[in-house]
Amino acid sequence: MPSMRWSTKNVDSHFSTKIIKKHCGDKPWFNGRIRILILRRQTAFVKGDKVTLCSLRNQVAHEIISVKKSYYAGRVRVLQKTDPAGWHRNVRNLANMKNSELTIHVEGIDPSNNESIADEINNHLSSFSQTQGPIRLRDLPAYLPAQYNIPEFNLGKLIMNLGRSL
Repeated sequence: MPSMRWSTKNVDSHFSTKIIKKHCGDKPWFNGRIRILILRRQTAFVKGDKVTLCSLRNQVAHEIISVKKSYYAGRVRVLQKTDPAGWHRNVRNLANMKNSELTIHVEGIDPSNNESIADEINNHLSSFSQTQGPIRLRDLPAYLPAQYNIPEFNLGKLIMNLGRSL
């Protein structure tokens, strides 16, 4: 352990320490270089330097595009084969697609009372189905059994015959 303390002490004496804050809302690909470019862009905006502002605006956009590509290639694409759920989550994150909570509004029922909402939907659907008459099979020809026998075939023989004909 003394060697670690010694090397850390030497590193601290030769290099300045820079603290970069990471916010909980930051994208995973958002890095310090983008943050610095945005800070410089905002400084140019406040000073009214239009030439520098336009240049830094383009640099920020290009940096975000390149960092997103490298992040996707390095981390997200690997998940497509190994962890499809994680891949889907990361793709949704990259596309800024948030999971919205489904709320069903039923008149006269509190939206947070899921059991009452489910009961009301069930009552509505069952009352509708009770008003319908019985199904007449003659009106549904697509669902009737075929009037002729379907020929049977052997898949292996079929493939061999196809191979011979080519």
